[in-house]
Amino acid sequence: MKDSPEIPQESAHRYPTGALFVAVATGYLAAVHFPQILALLGLNTDGRWFIDSAAILAAADAVRAGADPWLPNPLDIYGRPHCYSGWWLGLAATGLTRDHNFFFGSLWVAAFLVSAFFLLRPASFTRAAVFAAALLSPPVLLAVNRANNDLVVFAVLVTGLGWLKQDTAPRDGAFAGAVAIATGLKFYPIVAAAAFLLRKPTPRAWRLTLLAGLAGALAMATSSVDRAIGTMPVPGGLHTFGATIALDLLGLPGIPARAGAALFLAGLAAACALLGWGPRPPRPFQAGPAQFAYVTGVALLTGCFLVTGNYAYRLIFALLLIPHLASPASGRGGRATLGLLLAVLWLDGLYCLVHNASLGPRPAADIAAGDALWLTATQPVAWITVALLTASLFPLAAPARPTSRGGTDCLRQLRSAA
Repeated sequence: MKDSPEIPQESAHRYPTGALFVAVATGYLAAVHFPQILALLGLNTDGRWFIDSAAILAAADAVRAGADPWLPNPLDIYGRPHCYSGWWLGLAATGLTRDHNFFFGSLWVAAFLVSAFFLLRPASFTRAAVFAAALLSPPVLLAVNRANNDLVVFAVLVTGLGWLKQDTAPRDGAFAGAVAIATGLKFYPIVAAAAFLLRKPTPRAWRLTLLAGLAGALAMATSSVDRAIGTMPVPGGLHTFGATIALDLLGLPGIPARAGAALFLAGLAAACALLGWGPRPPRPFQAGPAQFAYVTGVALLTGCFLVTGNYAYRLIFALLLIPHLASPASGRGGRATLGLLLAVLWLDGLYCLVHNASLGPRPAADIAAGDALWLTATQPVAWITVALLTASLFPLAAPARPTSRGGTDCLRQLRSAA
């Protein structure tokens, strides 16, 4: 039986896409006109918008004034030092100042939404509802509210992914360039080079991955990463994401604990792969932007999960995963993983909504105790989700082995996924 196309023709999904646009626009306008919505979801915005883009412009203003932007900055509304790549300080050479923050932040949000709608083209109203649930989730609302520069990284990577439909050297080079730019802007996107694992044969896929990683490493070498590491904030509490959250709850700080967490996650992913619980991986011979986006998203979320603690807005990269997970090609494991991923996006927000709407003000000690108990109870959801996602990449990373019937193990796995 012949499979239906992975990405339907425009006429097949025009109305679901329109419904998605209306739902997202309505949700975002509601968040703007009724800021209490964000407060009820536990998003501490202080009633402000675009505070992260404002911090970057304030750092550029500090450079222009001859001050060290890596020190606490009185030009920033919260006195924050610059904690991002040194590339952003190049804005000091432009005419942009803090007075342009509304334009600057709005441009970032627009770039993010355009790239998200390019990627999320639902073929049905059911998928439109799933995509809307992701785009209106608290982590995405937080990223948009703050105009965090993850929005720019997302747009850059999706632009690069759009070139990968055809396998040519210029198109592969364009994506490697997107990885380098994104890495220069925020360090962690170097792992997005793993998207090339979807190329075949496997040895060539690894060569392309390493070359793109090298491009990212060269960009990182020029981005003042040593200065940024010393000023990066340490996330904690609700609306966070990463292995360090559970390690902190267990009282296990330090590099050895993180190494142990990586080994534990690898073992959990291997078990999921052996039991066949993970999503089916994309098929290399039918790969388009959505399939490459899936591999990129798994690499980004897994890398960020293991390396450091993250504010919840890092979960905007879950959007890269949803087109593949919502398609029949991902199998039963994909549908289960999609449900868990939506839970990761919404659990903390729903917890805050229930408490803020029903209980009202409470003593700080009671709030902290309740939050810690909730985090402890929900961390397994994040760990299992990341393990299932990681398990789905195992067939792509492993070399194909000949079988007694003249085929290969990888091909047989791919055919069984058809």
